Amino acid sequence: MASFSDLLSETTKGKLIANTIKVGSVYRMKLTPTEGVIPKTIEDTSRNKYFVVVGFDKEGNAIGFVLINTNINPNLTEEVKLLHYPILHKNYPFLANQNRFVDCNEIKRITIEKFNNLLGLNSEVGQITDEDLSYIFRTIKESPTVTTKELLKYGIII
Repeated sequence: MASFSDLLSETTKGKLIANTIKVGSVYRMKLTPTEGVIPKTIEDTSRNKYFVVVGFDKEGNAIGFVLINTNINPNLTEEVKLLHYPILHKNYPFLANQNRFVDCNEIKRITIEKFNNLLGLNSEVGQITDEDLSYIFRTIKESPTVTTKELLKYGIII
């Protein structure tokens, strides 16, 4: 017997998922170079990463997100280092007793279809507070690598 999920088209599933995802939600998934995540070793094809949803494209085909990193890469320029917003483990239990940094230098993209395929029961780990989300958006807007077109595309500016 087919499940309810089996009866839905991929487009319908994607739209249902897109309607349940919120800006500020934090997920942990195995992301690939397609989403702008470089695996740690040559043998790896993906990497588990935390990320914050910052918006959706107007067509409803993709999610814009920023990565959460354990540390700031010391090889980055000072300008790019300043675009990493700190979040505290005391406010976010999923961070496992370690403060982290939201990389606001670049908005990454994942298609709804790929998100749907990667989504598991424990993928959503938390929600960024309104105050932190406000600072994250402010920092994204300051990034020289994020274009006005991207800010409009993901609804960060209107």
